Amino acid sequence: MMRFEDDEEEEQNNKNRLELDSPKGSISSRSSLILFDEKQLLDDDDEFEDAVAVSVAPDEPEDAQIGSEQDKVTLSIEDDSRMMSESLNEVKIEDLDEERKDLPCARDPRIKQSALWTILKDCVGKDITKCSMPVVLNEPLTLLQRNSEVFAFNGLIEKVLTEEDSLLRLVYISAYSAARYFLTNGRIHKPFNPLLGETFEIVTPTFRSVAEQVSHHPPVLAMHCQGQGYTISKTVNGLIKFTGKSITALDPNRFYLKIHPSCLKGALNDSEDYSFDNPKMMIGNLIIGDTYVEPQGATEIVNHSTGERCDLEFKPRGWTSQNKDSVFGEVRDSNGVPKYQIVGKYSQSMDVINVETQETWQIWKAPEQPKSAERIYGMNNFALQLNLLSE
Repeated sequence: MMRFEDDEEEEQNNKNRLELDSPKGSISSRSSLILFDEKQLLDDDDEFEDAVAVSVAPDEPEDAQIGSEQDKVTLSIEDDSRMMSESLNEVKIEDLDEERKDLPCARDPRIKQSALWTILKDCVGKDITKCSMPVVLNEPLTLLQRNSEVFAFNGLIEKVLTEEDSLLRLVYISAYSAARYFLTNGRIHKPFNPLLGETFEIVTPTFRSVAEQVSHHPPVLAMHCQGQGYTISKTVNGLIKFTGKSITALDPNRFYLKIHPSCLKGALNDSEDYSFDNPKMMIGNLIIGDTYVEPQGATEIVNHSTGERCDLEFKPRGWTSQNKDSVFGEVRDSNGVPKYQIVGKYSQSMDVINVETQETWQIWKAPEQPKSAERIYGMNNFALQLNLLSE
């Protein structure tokens, strides 16, 4: 397991103010000053190992506190009406002097779609994770890195921490669960399978995450992320099958989130536990037409602390592609009464509708994709930085 601090002396010296300047078009209405203790994000290696171990078990999330009674987080909030947008462009990875806009080696355009069928025709009806694939079908990222991209949208979770209405907190978390599928647009290449015990870490000014390959066959990875007021745990153990015309992927493990809203500070129970499941992933048109990747089916986002829930549906595109990337969600209170609706496309933007007043506002807008995305395997700006090593 990795250490985030070189030694205790350096850790002690870092117990000071960290100033975070929020750039233009901020994804949340944070102020520019946050006081915290470095130990607050990750107290020590043992605690972090325990947290990752929790994420492997698909049970109810364990209670965990971020920091101790002495380590306080002071947040000064300036509310404004700016929507949650451009999140992929604003998550800054530490130790990178300059972000890149392209890959040093572009995708080989000579690899045609017809070659894919030649390779996959012997895998019909099988678990595709057990089939050997040529490296030309891979993108230059591992499965650990690919799954860690979801943390680029943590700005939606940060917005939740300042929201006093539990139903609106559920709305933002539901939008987060849908927005992560923006990352699938144009991503038809297979990530590399990590080595057993391989880990991948992301450190930003607002959160830290680690992912580890805990089983090689079948591939299973455990993910854990800690931010200022929230923790995320996820186990990825997907079953992938090739049917002849398409590839389907199912992940039965839920996504667990614990938040510490500022409105619950000082209460006997100052946290809320959320979880949501994953839709079926479909890779279609492998033989004829433009290959696409999309989520399909219904998912459920649950606030286990209040009993409130959201039913979220990812609609199949159909023959005419009329419902391409469409998502519809209905947020219900603990009595099952609809209060809010989420409508839109996870590839463009999503709106929220108040069922009682019909008030509508935009909750999320997709960031711009890099130019010539096809030659860089369809990667977004955040993914381009994941295997960029600093000097």
